[in-house]
Amino acid sequence: ELFHAYSSADARVILESTADIAVILLDVVMERDDAGLELVRTIRGELELSESRIILRTGQPGYAPELSVIRDYDINDYRTKSDLTHTRLLTTLTTAIRSYEQICTLSSGRRGLEVIALGGSHLLLPRSLTTFAEEALAQLTVLLSQPLHAVFCGPLPGMGGAAALEDVPGILAASGRYRGLLECAVEAMSDQALRGSLRRGRAAGCNVYEGNSACLYLGRSHGKDALIHVEATTPLNGLSRSLLDVLCVSLRVGFENVVLFERLNFYAYFDPLTRLPNRTCFLDRLDTSLSRLVGKGWMLGIIDIVRFSELNDALGHRSGDILLTEVTKRLNDRLGPEAFIARVAGDAFGVCWPPGREGVAEILSVFSASFFVRGHAIPMRARAGFAEVVQIQGGAVELLKRANLALSQAKQQGDQHWRFFSSEMEANTQSRVQLLNELRSALHLGKGLELFYQPQVRKTDHRIVGCEALIRWFKPDGQMVSPDAFIPLDRKSTRLNSSHLGISR
Repeated sequence: ELFHAYSSADARVILESTADIAVILLDVVMERDDAGLELVRTIRGELELSESRIILRTGQPGYAPELSVIRDYDINDYRTKSDLTHTRLLTTLTTAIRSYEQICTLSSGRRGLEVIALGGSHLLLPRSLTTFAEEALAQLTVLLSQPLHAVFCGPLPGMGGAAALEDVPGILAASGRYRGLLECAVEAMSDQALRGSLRRGRAAGCNVYEGNSACLYLGRSHGKDALIHVEATTPLNGLSRSLLDVLCVSLRVGFENVVLFERLNFYAYFDPLTRLPNRTCFLDRLDTSLSRLVGKGWMLGIIDIVRFSELNDALGHRSGDILLTEVTKRLNDRLGPEAFIARVAGDAFGVCWPPGREGVAEILSVFSASFFVRGHAIPMRARAGFAEVVQIQGGAVELLKRANLALSQAKQQGDQHWRFFSSEMEANTQSRVQLLNELRSALHLGKGLELFYQPQVRKTDHRIVGCEALIRWFKPDGQMVSPDAFIPLDRKSTRLNSSHLGISR
């Protein structure tokens, strides 16, 4: 396309309003003797058109010395009008256009590499796949300098419920006409062309280019892979494809980085088997939500599976794992998505559920039916301790401690029992701990524990045939603690045996 200007002012208007001017054929003399040379300064300085090629023409060869003009002005050729024959004009234009295309290619490549270099650090900052996916699409838009229709396909977490054992491939980020597909699973998409592009990219295991679209394969990391389908408004030429290949190197590193971070975060806060939050995560969530739960009837509980270790040893660890995952599924189905469910110990689950959802008996009824594992019906029983979610100093830790105290009381009553926390439980526990510490101190110092021998008399002839050793504990203040109060405290911890008490035959 050819534009005509009859003055430097007309030329400036055209240059300011028209992009991609490749070649400028410019007279030295126009409305002034030096108008052409001044326009060169304007083009390079004010308009900053460094890529356009300038061919300076003059009808007065001696008016502007050629060597000084080439030295002092950023022009690419200097011709007299008489030299520009038809053939030489075409040759000069063709050479200038090729130079312009090469310079544009170099400039685009340099700008693209700068974008990739500057954006590389941003791709290492995200700590979740969703944030990384959004950043990746933003980098593509900047690199190609045009609006894009694009999707980032990766593992959607949590599809199928909290206890889902596999991630489902889906759309983590989208732009353009694909925005409506956000968080949609790939298999549920109706766009067959998009599904086909993602399928071909995954099968090829590399970048696949088709006209103005591409499927970029970011590799596979720890069982998770990611792809980007991108559609541009113009065909992706060789330079664009090369830049996309370079960008994909940074994208792959960023993808591996964010997957590794998510794995570290997962193992720090979740149970790998059931995919439930662990004790730490459970307490964090409770502390975060405590202000909105207090006073609304929420309940907190710990459910302990009776003799799970025996079942695990008898059936094998694999069967034990299946049992735990089945318990997880039943609890999720019974309590619903609002509830907090966690695996707080090997065979114990923490639950926190809203009022009116289920009662305690209904929750424990998940154990009423047998669990089927590898063709066997396995009956399982549970004990539980519950506490009301209230505002308390210590927050979630103290609330869980209350539920655990209630669980300890339930364990003393045998199988399939549950108890609610009461203030008496806490008082009794504190008294017991204090008494236990005092008993250990008495054993360590060897003071306060005394033996009394009670004779054993044979009834028939009233002869002494033996004696019974009885221990008594006297506190420093003279108060005697009854044996039935301190002996059951903790035989293993206090080690009340004959060597400590000096009993001999």
